[in-house]
Amino acid sequence: MNFNTFTVSRLPRILFGAGRLKEVPKLTASFGQQALIVTGKHSFINSRRWPEFTEALSQQGVSWQQVTVSGEPSPSLIDTTVATFRSEAIDVVIAIGGGSVLDAAKAIAGLLPHGNSVLDHLEGVGRNIPYQGPSTPFIAIPTTAGTGSEATKKRRIK
Repeated sequence: MNFNTFTVSRLPRILFGAGRLKEVPKLTASFGQQALIVTGKHSFINSRRWPEFTEALSQQGVSWQQVTVSGEPSPSLIDTTVATFRSEAIDVVIAIGGGSVLDAAKAIAGLLPHGNSVLDHLEGVGRNIPYQGPSTPFIAIPTTAGTGSEATKKRRIK
């Protein structure tokens, strides 16, 4: 089944269609020169597209670091990742994977500028501190269908 290429203008901005992955390196460079790539444990990083993608980032002058999410992301994973990369001056977070990867990357992007714990913002579990933003720019590349994680805003947690 073929789908026509389309773009949705409202935030979050959605670009859809075959070949759109090739646009991501240039889009990434528009945010800066240092990216954090969040992936699943195997599929994308073991595909032929991984070296093509990372080479294209390099050709755009983008340095990158990568973190892996396997399974549902824990607050510990989010907090450790934020602590590890906060001093790295990350300009953009790129998520390539399923819903868990995208959810983890959204949280990481939101917390990188501030350095606080995800538990500060979790409803009913944490300190219920309202998230004020801003977030590190975030690019979601879903590799599964059905979660909708790529289309939901990083909502303010009350």
